[in-house]
Order: sequence, then C-alpha cells, then structure tokens
Amino acid sequence: MPRINMGEGKTQAIKKFKNNKLGRTSLLLIDLDTSDENTDSVLKENQLYEHKNCIFFMIQEMEAWFLSQPAMLDKYYKDKISKKIPAKPAKDIDDPSDLLANITRNTKKGKYHKVQDGTQLLQLLDADKLENDFPDFKALIEKLA
Repeated sequence: MPRINMGEGKTQAIKKFKNNKLGRTSLLLIDLDTSDENTDSVLKENQLYEHKNCIFFMIQEMEAWFLSQPAMLDKYYKDKISKKIPAKPAKDIDDPSDLLANITRNTKKGKYHKVQDGTQLLQLLDADKLENDFPDFKALIEKLA
C-alpha cells in the first residue's frame, strides 16, 4: 500500500511533494479547482510541469469523489445526507467541499473536515466506481499498478 501524506490544502501538498526526498517514486494527488481543460495551466502555474507524469488531479476537489458515492456518506455520517446532494454528476457540482460541509453540519459526527474526515472517507470509497466515474483516478490506479 502506498503511504499517504496529507497536506493542509493544495499549496501545502505541492510544497510537500516538491520537498519529498523520495523524488521520482512520489505521486501527487491534488484538487484541480477548475475544469479539466486547464490541467496544463495548473501544472505550469505551480512549477510542476516537469513532473506531470507523477501528478494526478481530482476533478475540482476530492469531495466530488465522496459526493459521487452518497450511500458511503450516509453510512459514514449515520444520516441520510444523500437526500441533500444535487441530482447531477458529482464532477459538475460547484464547490463540492462547501456542499459537503453544509450538508453534514447537523450530523452527530459533525461538519465535514477535509483532513480529519477526508482520510477516513478515502478508505471507504469504491475504487471500481471511481475508475468508471473519474478518468484521472483510473490513470492514478494504472500508475500505482
């Protein structure tokens, strides 16, 4: 299993990746925060273009992955928050992290927190479904294999 090193946001994750002593064996998985047509621009802006084969994007934010699997969210939060998720593809939801924080704020587990809840939710995702729904996830899995 790969070791996951979470950052407190995109900027810190990029900094950790650039400073990582593992070099070529490291991969970076970050939020795209824009449409997938802009990946080259994001790579250039963050001085990552030379590492593009090691960079993988989550469409918008990783929370889009979570929202794409509402039954998993219901189970994790022990609440029917799936009823509050818009009926459209998760990759088309504006500000998935804000939506997830909003729809979980009144749960017993509490409002969604990117680092605390995100690491646990990542472990609960159905990888096969993610591969079908998110092309960059499939590319990441192929790179890890």
